[in-house]
Amino acid sequence: MDGPTLTLLLVQIGLILAVPLCMAKLLERLALSPLVVELLCGVMLGPTVFGMIAPKLFARVFPDLGRATQGREAITELGLLLFVFMTGLELQPKRLRSLGPPIVWSSFLGILAPLALGVGSVLLWPEFWRNKAQSNVPLLALFVGTILSISALPVIARILMDLNLMKTDLGVIVMSAAMLDDLAGWGLFAVILSSFGGEGHSGRNWWASLVTVLLVFGLILNLSNNKIQRAVGWLNLPKETLQLKLTFLVLITAAILSEVVGTHATLGAFLAGVALGRIPDARRLAHQSFYRTTAGIFATLYFVSIGLKANFVANFDLRLVAFVLVVACAGKIGGVFVGARLGGKKPHDALMVALGMNARGAMGIVLTTVALEYGLIDQRIFVALVIMALATSVLSAVGIKHLLGPGPGQPHPEQESELLPYA
Repeated sequence: MDGPTLTLLLVQIGLILAVPLCMAKLLERLALSPLVVELLCGVMLGPTVFGMIAPKLFARVFPDLGRATQGREAITELGLLLFVFMTGLELQPKRLRSLGPPIVWSSFLGILAPLALGVGSVLLWPEFWRNKAQSNVPLLALFVGTILSISALPVIARILMDLNLMKTDLGVIVMSAAMLDDLAGWGLFAVILSSFGGEGHSGRNWWASLVTVLLVFGLILNLSNNKIQRAVGWLNLPKETLQLKLTFLVLITAAILSEVVGTHATLGAFLAGVALGRIPDARRLAHQSFYRTTAGIFATLYFVSIGLKANFVANFDLRLVAFVLVVACAGKIGGVFVGARLGGKKPHDALMVALGMNARGAMGIVLTTVALEYGLIDQRIFVALVIMALATSVLSAVGIKHLLGPGPGQPHPEQESELLPYA
């Protein structure tokens, strides 16, 4: 990389990191989450604001093509993998041992209702979506249903922690049901990508995709503490140093395997996080080693860069945004509420569970960005889904706080530090 190219790359990274830092200070009284601030800064730096005010300067600083742009995108992709890996660490399957009727019903109807509404809305009114890839309407329908049905585990965890609800019965129900929904959602998303013949990817039959995804799930999740400890002992190197390297290699290997079998690298990174999250030493070391860098730098680079991908004014369709938001909230809140009631919860508690699981947030944005890169959706749908993910996160936090009334405690510092700060 020559001098001018390296300089341009550093300028891009510097702007992406500096602007959110300044905006967070200016907007601190509004108490906006880091995710919202970073996405707003991305819109400011992207074609929506910067590109409209100074188009020539924008084209020089953030060109569509070039080695500097390729370098920045490679760094942001690495940031995406690290962020998704850290998200997987938060999904601890041991919580699912406390499964009960409220969790089972909330999870089942919480993914079935919005999935059905999302799929039906696309199949019944395909012209309303006006997607460029009209030949892939069935896959678009399944994707929209999947995005509307999943929850955002880090976002939900942060909301519950902020309201001091993590260890309550409500917190256990919401987190456990959201874990099941996220696993199902990632599985559906993997099937969609491996079935979709996007650029550089060959599609396959849905049943072959499902079998492949299940094999990948099983292979990556079949990690154990004993296997890692044996590898550490065999190499005869300092334990923590080697475990750190092994953790990163597991992440990279899982991402490579996911790409090779036709899914996306983010699925492999997420599953690697889930697998290592079951190993106390590996989870602790990953938090100590990756947390600050991921949350403070790489996640910022990724989420700000989302604003560079589309013009949020030119591609804003009020009818589509409103429609997606209504369908998303009606499906998720309605499905979870009915599920929680069937599980024996009172209406007030059932509504709190429903509002908690309605948050999409960061993970919905991640999957939407991947779908845009694969060409499954266009920028108009991308903008609508990103706005939906943000709006549902804000509505969940505000709604639960309103139902709780005065008096929720503050999060414990030692617990707060373990959660990705995206809500």
